[in-house]
Amino acid sequence: MPILGLELSDGLSREAFEAVVRDLVEVLCRHTGRLLAERPRPKRLLESPVRYQRESENEERWRDIGVVLREGYGDCEDLSCALVAELRAAGKPAEPLLERRRRRDGRPVYHVTVLTKDRVLDPSIALGARAP
Repeated sequence: MPILGLELSDGLSREAFEAVVRDLVEVLCRHTGRLLAERPRPKRLLESPVRYQRESENEERWRDIGVVLREGYGDCEDLSCALVAELRAAGKPAEPLLERRRRRDGRPVYHVTVLTKDRVLDPSIALGARAP
């Protein structure tokens, strides 16, 4: 069964799968950073009207900052990558942090937050998600 919309080879270890996901998240962060650099005075994510919106279990869309601002919502990787890109553009160290959690039924679920020099930020919660 695909997780995060990814269908990878059977037998792929959890560590290898998570490395692929981390790479994809970093690509989205870098792409978002390039988009922010092209925009004059972009809106700051946490000061915008953007809200967290959870995707359905069978849906996974990866949105860059342009789409997030246009649609007015994003989920954890969309919002975290936007915040990572904003912080990096301001010269502050920031990295996306992939967290593995379990659903009530035991299946894995992944959540992306932002690791800064001194703390972990969760823009999903700041923009309307329920705390885990």
